[in-house]
Amino acid sequence: MVFGMAAKTKVKETADEDKEIRVSEHSMVPKHEIMGKEEKADLLKKFNVSEQQLPKISANDPAAKEIGAKAGDVVRIMRKSQTAGKTVYYRYVVGVSHGE
Repeated sequence: MVFGMAAKTKVKETADEDKEIRVSEHSMVPKHEIMGKEEKADLLKKFNVSEQQLPKISANDPAAKEIGAKAGDVVRIMRKSQTAGKTVYYRYVVGVSHGE
């Protein structure tokens, strides 16, 4: 499930021209999607972990921002693999403190 409007990143092409790009359209960026509440609960139960025990992703990460991920969400990342075909990773979205 993908929520929110896609964020766009502005890139300066020339001194007078800005071009908006979508991070998700880059060939090196795997598919990111926010998991629903039931999916998240099933994942945590399956692996017997809490959200905070999952690897983290910043809410300010360009791919997380593009899908509208907020602190507390769990993001499913699907990467292409030459050996396995597809691999799935999960990341817990954390906010960014002002000290970073």
